Amino acid sequence: MSDSTATLSGTANPNGQTTTAYFEYGTSASYGTKTAAKNIGSGRSASTVSIPVSGLAAGTTYHFRIVASNATGTSAGSDQTFATTGPPAVRTGSATGTTPTGSTLTGSIDSRGHSTSWYFEYGPTTSYGLRTSTRSQSSSSGARSVSETIAGLTAGTSYHFRLVAKNSSGTSFGGDGGFTTTGPAITLVASTTTVVHRGAVTLSGKVSSGRENETVTVYAQPFGLGSFAAVATVLTRAGGSWTLIVRPAIATTYKSVWNGNTTSTISVSVRPAVSIRSLPRLRFATHITAERRLVGRTVQLQRRLPDGRWRTIARAHLNRGSSAVFRPALRRGRWTLRVAISINQAGNGYLAGFSRAITIRKR
Repeated sequence: MSDSTATLSGTANPNGQTTTAYFEYGTSASYGTKTAAKNIGSGRSASTVSIPVSGLAAGTTYHFRIVASNATGTSAGSDQTFATTGPPAVRTGSATGTTPTGSTLTGSIDSRGHSTSWYFEYGPTTSYGLRTSTRSQSSSSGARSVSETIAGLTAGTSYHFRLVAKNSSGTSFGGDGGFTTTGPAITLVASTTTVVHRGAVTLSGKVSSGRENETVTVYAQPFGLGSFAAVATVLTRAGGSWTLIVRPAIATTYKSVWNGNTTSTISVSVRPAVSIRSLPRLRFATHITAERRLVGRTVQLQRRLPDGRWRTIARAHLNRGSSAVFRPALRRGRWTLRVAISINQAGNGYLAGFSRAITIRKR
């Protein structure tokens, strides 16, 4: 057997009369083609008949039967089949064991009588662009299962793949298959999770489709409120990424929604904004900015020690304008000072707050 030739064999018994035999063959049991007749004599026992045929199609299953005739009549043998060798028969299977970054691709190959090499192509489109290592398979006929594990994929992303096999008769391609890596359909990260009152926080993420102009809605739940409310709608850029700058006034939790998919939440803690300003006669003013007034709350004037720690040297209470003035008793020398408000004094929804440090010298 080869890609285009075969030798057909059968037996016929002349039963004592001069007999001729030939083969009918074709791609179905209707045959359609026959060989030239061959004289097999007039014996009284079964005689083996072999006739070569050519011009066959590679990798094709054929039907054939022997037909014998003599003066008494014509008899036909039972239907038989054979397959020519040829390019491998390939079937792309499914993707199994898919994770956020990998998957196992499967398929099957019939080598059709030739030593065969194979690999998988894969990528985010039907242009593929990536391929696995080349493997080998023996020339034995019959479909055999193959598989290959791939890695380095992007979470929540759709991929295409197909099986490719090649032997001396040609290259065959399996059909296109697809899978989507596991992972969030949309992600959400924050540039920082702690910020000063009304400071900028960049929220960003990516949608699994990887497409631009997709609509992402961002929701916020400020401290003390019982539910989320939409604060902005943004469109994705190329690759499916998106960003939004927010300026929380109090501790706030955020989430984003795309195509019915919701991210996990991210909480941003907030510190009150604390200022310090030097006044004449070694006095120091402070102002606290928060979402609510902090009238009567205690603030501290602190000195930095040589070992880097801070020690409180004066206290004051905030007035109706959330301001206060310190009048510390300072000795001569160089002083590095800041103003602090503790987490207890800042109140629910805030962390402790600190001003910038200033350095003064008392002569």
